[in-house]
Amino acid sequence: MKAVNFKTAGDSEFITCLLSHLQGSGFSLQKAAKIRNNIFYIETNGFRKFIAKGFSSEKKLLLQSRLINLLKNNGFDKTYSINVDLPPMQVGGLHYAFLEYLMPHPNPFIFLGKSERQEGLQLLGQFHVASSRISDDFHLDLSSFDQTGKWSERFRRFQHNLPMVRNYVSDHVLEQWQKWADWSLEGLTRNISWLTHEKMAIIHGDVANHNFLRKITGELCLIDFDLISIAPPVIDYLQYANRILPYVSKPDEIWEYPELAPYKRNPAFLYALAFPADIFREWNRLAKEQKEARQPQLHAIWKMTVEQFINRMHFNRHLEQLILSLK
Repeated sequence: MKAVNFKTAGDSEFITCLLSHLQGSGFSLQKAAKIRNNIFYIETNGFRKFIAKGFSSEKKLLLQSRLINLLKNNGFDKTYSINVDLPPMQVGGLHYAFLEYLMPHPNPFIFLGKSERQEGLQLLGQFHVASSRISDDFHLDLSSFDQTGKWSERFRRFQHNLPMVRNYVSDHVLEQWQKWADWSLEGLTRNISWLTHEKMAIIHGDVANHNFLRKITGELCLIDFDLISIAPPVIDYLQYANRILPYVSKPDEIWEYPELAPYKRNPAFLYALAFPADIFREWNRLAKEQKEARQPQLHAIWKMTVEQFINRMHFNRHLEQLILSLK
């Protein structure tokens, strides 16, 4: 066995159980490498490669397995499969599934280029077409998504963390972010019915660039369905639009994407786009993990909050004008 170098007792327990589990299933371990907590890259005899991913319960593992199988049966095959030759195993209270290893392309997917942003939207649309066909099968297993509730709680936690944030960001900048957050939530609450016009689907719930994986073949895939819920597809598109905002050169570019263009006259979508979800999320994460000393991460969040401030304020005023034009 090669390339196994884990430092914690939990990792050692995982390897011990993995060796026994593989042997019992007719495999032998050749290589193991930790990707992040509860996710491992595995190579076995016969050059078989897997991703071992831990789920907090057997129910969640089975739910994702059923989701992936139904997506593939309904025409969406741009994701991994869960291996059936190697059954799940339980270690330290987690249930590990063995996922198909998708060989990544040397150039990972990022939101920097317009063509890639469009490609990600097209893939998301294909996912929604398939997931809308199977959403009725999951109504008893998945919760409905509450956008205003989620963001209100995120805003509350950000305000709780303000004493820490003020060490790095001026009061003027912070006051503006909070002002637009209030404006956004108030308008979204008044127009929330505009988010329920679409047919319900299973949304991905975390359309960050790292959940799009480009295979060595060049094909783009969607991975990691940990935050799925029942909601109209607009919720995924809203999050995607928020994610790409730092890379958009001019406000009108958002509406140049066919998947986003219809929402230009949707007041709920416009109000929601002004909410600084990314900024609040990253400061809250920094405070929770107490990583202020990690300068690269802190600097990235500071740039998002301060260096992008003028462009984002310009974009918010663009949204405000669009809403006024609807009236």
